[in-house]
This record gives sequence, structure tokens and C-alpha cells, in this order.
Amino acid sequence: MSPKPFDLTRGSVSRGLFHLALPLMGSMFLETAFNLLNAAWVGQTGTESLAAVNLSSFPIWMLFAVVGIVTTGTNALVAQRLGAARNDPRALEEARRVAALGIMAAIGVGFIQTLVVLVWGRDLIRAMAGSHPAVEPLADLGYAYLAFIFLFAPVHCANEAISSVLRAYGDTRTPLAVFAIGFGVNFVLDPFLILGWGPFPRLDILGAAIATNLSFWLVLAIYIRLLARRRLVYCLPEFRPPRVDWAALKRIAKIGLPPSVASLVFSGVFMALSPVVGHFGPEALAALGIGHRIEGVSYLVCYGFSLACVTMVGQNVGAGRLDRAEEAAWSATWMVVGFTAVVSLVFWWVPSPLVSLFTRDPLVHQVGVDYLRIIAASQVFMGVAVVLDGAFAGAGRTLPPMLVSVPATLMRVPAAHLTVFRWGMGISAIWWAISLLTMLRGVIVVVLFRKGLWRGARLEDLGVEPMLDQTPPGPHTLEAGRGEAPRRDPPA
Repeated sequence: MSPKPFDLTRGSVSRGLFHLALPLMGSMFLETAFNLLNAAWVGQTGTESLAAVNLSSFPIWMLFAVVGIVTTGTNALVAQRLGAARNDPRALEEARRVAALGIMAAIGVGFIQTLVVLVWGRDLIRAMAGSHPAVEPLADLGYAYLAFIFLFAPVHCANEAISSVLRAYGDTRTPLAVFAIGFGVNFVLDPFLILGWGPFPRLDILGAAIATNLSFWLVLAIYIRLLARRRLVYCLPEFRPPRVDWAALKRIAKIGLPPSVASLVFSGVFMALSPVVGHFGPEALAALGIGHRIEGVSYLVCYGFSLACVTMVGQNVGAGRLDRAEEAAWSATWMVVGFTAVVSLVFWWVPSPLVSLFTRDPLVHQVGVDYLRIIAASQVFMGVAVVLDGAFAGAGRTLPPMLVSVPATLMRVPAAHLTVFRWGMGISAIWWAISLLTMLRGVIVVVLFRKGLWRGARLEDLGVEPMLDQTPPGPHTLEAGRGEAPRRDPPA
């Protein structure tokens, strides 16, 4: 018998958020460790290899941004239907059907991405490499890594979709456990395949790509086995002849498209910035990649709380509990403010040991240290924006934050060109442009949320009525994942 989903429409808001957020934070730390580990092993093969992998990092980010059209929308819509089940038990079956549709759509998106990268990936990497003589040879190396990763894009997308469905049901522990196994396998394989330990040939960055793909194949295999044995809070609906529910797919895309557009613009802008950074040589590109990976520790924790907000706000909006949804959003925001304030202090006072983990090149080290110290000023603003983006998504109102994020991100490109090529400033000017525009975005998103733009989705469109009382749920409402009461709290 399947475990029961976690009802987030009653009980302590802080406990509900911690029930979701703590495993998500673990998952985010695992993902960060996974990226840092790959960078550390690849860095031992030389600065050129590290720079080539860094060139590929933003197109790979785009993979997850594109599938986010499906996963974000599925997470929010399933959570809303589960919340609506508090008043209408039929919404439980609808949630199952929407989840199945989301998983199938994500796999389809993965196949499309594979074709796109195989056809245009080389041109993309060459454009990112820029015209610096020392950087141009990295294009072919970067494309080899990128193409092999994207050969298995459907696998990555399927894993993301299944994880998003489990989040909507309130189960963030299973994805943590499953991905921990996958990352453990990657940890073991990296030195053997990258550096050629033991009987294995030295494959350099191609070995990193192989280890990554094998680990994610394992994750998908575990998910399939758990689904087949009905060991998850979610189980597939009864088999029926294939039929696309275009109305549900449209609702998923309507929620998921704006934040995915924002993520795509973010990735595209960093790819557009790469030639400007490459103007200062391969050491500058390597430093950007190192700084971005270290900053990922802060971002991914904030993103973990953001995902918790999607589910928490989504279930409560579906149940008509708008007051509780708003409480969850602000609680999560304040938790992230505390965390990112500490991160800012670390980036400012002790950046050198962090950068030293990835490079021995003195020039790369200095540029990386400058990046962390400048970006420290914007960490709190980044965290606030990321968390409130999740709250907007849970309410089904993802357009307002996108209209802030996209212009603020696009402005980084002219700012970098102006400061570097027109005014002749150094690479630190690029870091300051990024930091200041991030701060601006955070302030505006707070203003929009306080003005109540997240409430713009009509409850009648979700098939529910506003509920102001604390009436105990009916028998269809189910307890925490393993039959235990929730215990925990919250915060790009």
C-alpha cells in the first residue's frame, strides 16, 4: 500500500515548511557537492578543461530551465488539487492524472532538447567562447562534454518531473535518499573515469560526463522500481489508452513558462557575458565558473526553500487558505534572510580558502576572490527574490516576478559591455553590475508581493471556495509521508 501524502493545509506553518525544506536543503547541498566535486576533479586535468566545462555549465542550466516549464507547473497544479481535496475528494484523482501528464511531458521535452543540442550545440559553445585566441580551442572540448550530457536529457528530465510530483505530495525525503545514492555513485566513478585510476583509461572531461549520466540512470531506475512496487506517496493512475489532456497541459505551461523564461534568460545572459569575460583570458572564464559554483551553495539552499514554498503555498491556495499561504511565504523569506546574511559574511571575510579548493593558478585565484567579495553584497537580495518567486509559483501567479527578473537580468549585458569596452574598466566592473542588478530585483519582488499581486489567481479558476475556518479535514485528508506528524520551519 502506498504511503499517504502530507496535508500542509493545517497544523503549524513552520513545521510544515521544515518538513519540506530540510530534505530539500539536503538535496540542494548534495547537488552543490556534486557540481563542486566534478569541478575539483576536472580542475586537476588543467585550466583548459575546467574552462571548457564552465562553458558548458550554462547550457546545462538551460536544460533544467526548459524542463522547469513542466516541473514547476506540475508541482504547483498538483499541490493546488491536493489542497482542493480538503473540500472535494475527487480532486485527489485529478492530481494523479495531472502528475502523470507532467512526467510524460517532461520526457518529451528531454528528447527535444537532445535534438537541439546535437544540431546547434557546437555553434552555441563557439559563440560563448568568444574571439580570444587562447579561448577558441576550448569550444570543441566543451561541446564534446555538452553533447554527451544532453544525449541523456530525457533521463534528467524524467528524474526532475518525478521529484516535482513527490514534492507536491509533500514527500521531499524520497528524492533526497534517491539522489544521494546517485551522487554517491558519481563520487566513486569520477576519479576512475576522469583521471584513469586503476584499469580505466584517462577520459578527462568526457569521463565526468559519463559518470554523471550513469548516476542519473541509476536514479531513474530506482524511481521506476519504487513506482512499480507502489512504495511512493504518488502512484500512477489506472492505465488507459493514451490521451493528451490539453487543458491540463495548458494550465501546467501557464504556470511553468514564466519562471522558465526567466531561467532561460538568466542562462542566456551568462552565455552572452562569457565572451566579455573571455576578453580577459581563459583564467577569467575559469574564475567565473569557480565563483558561480561556490555561490551555488547559497543559491541552491534558497532554491530549496523556494520549492518548499511552491508546495506549501500551492496546497493552501487550493484549499482557499490564502492567509496561511501568505504566512508561509514570509516565514520562508525571513529564514533565507538569516542564512544569506551569514553567507555574505563568509564570502567577504574568507573567500580565499574557498577559491583555493578549485585552482592553484594565482591569477584565477585572485579574480575568483574578487568575484566572491563583490557578489557578497547581493546575497540577501538574491535569496529573498528566489523564495518569493516560489510563493508566486505556488499561487499560480508566475508572470509578475518574471517581468522583474527578465529586465534586471538582461541589463547585465549592456552594463558589462559599457563598463569594459566603452569605459575600459577591469573585470570587477562586471561583477559589480551583476551584484547591483540582483539587489534591484530583490527589492522590486518584495514590493510586488507586499502589494498582493500573488493573489491575482481567482480561486474559482481552481475549483475551490475561500475557507476561513479551521474545520478539521475529512477522511480523504492524509497524514505525513510515513505516518508521522510533521515537525519543522523556513527562509534566485
